[in-house]
Amino acid sequence: MLEQPDFGRRLRQLREERGITARQLAGAGYSPPHISRVETGVRNPTPTFLAWVSHQLKINPTEFDHLPEEPEDAIDLIEMATQLGVPPRWRRPFVAAVLALAHGCQAEHLTEQPCGPTPRRTAMP
Repeated sequence: MLEQPDFGRRLRQLREERGITARQLAGAGYSPPHISRVETGVRNPTPTFLAWVSHQLKINPTEFDHLPEEPEDAIDLIEMATQLGVPPRWRRPFVAAVLALAHGCQAEHLTEQPCGPTPRRTAMP
């Protein structure tokens, strides 16, 4: 099992991928503040909590054994977009947005011009 704060990050990621709020996840098992404390790394998950949250999210507890790998390039991102159900016409903008944000670009700049380090101009001899 991942240690904190990685466990909490993974929990939040898995919860958000399913479109579930902390309040919805908590239900009758744990309070929303408890879920939040685990997600932020303030509380450590117990084996009982791991079993409960895995059941609630309908996943195998081994999902908490590792963090998913970061996509390495645009091909990985296109595959990820496909797995996430991004419609084909939105996959290229999705990939462009993810790559731009990974390079520190703000979303409002995506349609204006490429973001990231500006190439330096050298004087012509």
